[in-house]
Amino acid sequence: MNTADHVNVDPDRFDPARAAPRTLVFGGGAHHCPGMNPARTKIAAVLMAMAHAPAPRAAFAEEPVRRRSMPLRDFASLTVRLGD
Repeated sequence: MNTADHVNVDPDRFDPARAAPRTLVFGGGAHHCPGMNPARTKIAAVLMAMAHAPAPRAAFAEEPVRRRSMPLRDFASLTVRLGD
């Protein structure tokens, strides 16, 4: 998260609709973050635990759409429905 005031207005407030500047996540190439793989493993474990939790129930509202980017292989769209 980029907390520079000149980059993001109110940088400490969570705003999923905020237009994101260039990502600062894990870097790339020779300058990638050495904690990248442990962080991804932890994120995957949390998401799996959430998916198997009894409540709240979550389901894909529509088919996830992957973005073709390297090295993150992230999603362009991942819509989830919470509830029964």
